Parts: sequence; structure tokens; C-alpha cells
Amino acid sequence: MAKEPRIGGIGLWELDFSVASLLTGAAIGLVSCYKGFTCGSGASGVGRACTESFVTSFLCIIILNFFFAQLLKEWYLTLYGVRTVFG
Repeated sequence: MAKEPRIGGIGLWELDFSVASLLTGAAIGLVSCYKGFTCGSGASGVGRACTESFVTSFLCIIILNFFFAQLLKEWYLTLYGVRTVFG
């Protein structure tokens, strides 16, 4: 079995997932701040902005996760090659 590449005691997969988490959190924060700063007046404007922020953030998460999955799959195949369940 191939040894997992490590950088300073941290595995590449752990590093990849922390970067993915940071980018996902940044996307949620940016979308929410934008929607909050550009919301309409009154309670209905704030409620509409919250709903739009939630929906947009949810779609951003789905899209980012798709690209992260593709990237990690390609890195896995590059590092370890094609492997089956039974060896």
C-alpha cells in the first residue's frame, strides 16, 4: 500500500479539506454580507435578503463541493492510480 504524502505531519487530504472548508465558509460569508448590505428597508426587506442569502449560499455550497470532489478525485488518481476495492 502506498504511503500517504505528508507535509509537516499533516496529510494532504486533511489539508485539502481544510482549504475546502475555508473557501466554503468564505463563500457563505461573502454572499451573506452582500445580501445584507443590499437589502431593502423594513422587516420584509431583511426577510427577503435572508431568504435570498440562504438559497444563494446553498447553491454555492453545492457548486463548490462538485468542483472540490472533481479536484480531489483527480489528485487521488494522480497520486495512487486506479485502485479497486479488493486490491
